[in-house]
Amino acid sequence: MVNMELQKITYLSESVKINNIFDTLAPLSENYPDRKVLSFINNTKFLDVFYSNKDVSCLICTEEIYEILEKEYLKNNKIGIIVSENPKDIFFKIQNYLVKETEFYFKNFSNIISDKSKIHPTAVIEDKNIIIEDGVEIGANTIIYSNTVIKKNCKIGANCIIGGESFSFNNFNKIYAGGRVILEENVELLGNNSIERGIYRDTVIKENTKISYGSVIEHDVEIGKNSLICANVTITGRVKAGDNCYFGPGSVIRNGLEIENNGRANMGAVVTKNIKENEHVSGNFAVEHKKYLEFIKKIGD
Repeated sequence: MVNMELQKITYLSESVKINNIFDTLAPLSENYPDRKVLSFINNTKFLDVFYSNKDVSCLICTEEIYEILEKEYLKNNKIGIIVSENPKDIFFKIQNYLVKETEFYFKNFSNIISDKSKIHPTAVIEDKNIIIEDGVEIGANTIIYSNTVIKKNCKIGANCIIGGESFSFNNFNKIYAGGRVILEENVELLGNNSIERGIYRDTVIKENTKISYGSVIEHDVEIGKNSLICANVTITGRVKAGDNCYFGPGSVIRNGLEIENNGRANMGAVVTKNIKENEHVSGNFAVEHKKYLEFIKKIGD
């Protein structure tokens, strides 16, 4: 990604009140340390979230919110401002413009595919922006879309989809992905798995993580090293998991959660809260495993 000035988004009809630069886009609730984030706010009830996020360098907001910021905040803080009647719509229009019309997120290049990789003849590899390193194996009928990096000795089974667009819409208008999928060294996927490209940042599966059959990993997810993802797991957008995590068969992880190192979502868990380091959770909605067992014992008496 590159630095972009608000004033250089030339198609905008909205008023750029204050110019500044940004190098990524993100929802207001997301933190991107050492980045310059363009975000949006359309309701005063989220002002505290904005004030606490020090990564935002540019903001799309309503006239009402701009007037509030002008009274005090903007006297002491440098931040770019676009004023709009619908900040959310403008935010996603800018995202799509940057993906489709600029090189803000990526520059196109010819595929780099190692001659020491093994790719099944029925696999489909798109024709640009793909890196496949030594020792990679790709199974039958698997599709590798553009903006995918597959590092050394990864194994991808049959019927997988790597780097597909995310299921992301704003009022039924498609939101296009600017990130990549990166599979680090020695990652292994069995069959029928889907890994979506990130919208604002890369979807990353770190080294030596293993994924069983039929799982879906959505946009902007990061899974740490040496983790195990069992069959039919759904990990929704922007989840960040540490190292040595375990996702049991059929578990579902809500978007935006953080799973710390050695966190464990047991079989069938529907996880709606962060998982702390070394914590095991079970149930729907998932709670700490011992509490879940106590509850099951109580209702069984």
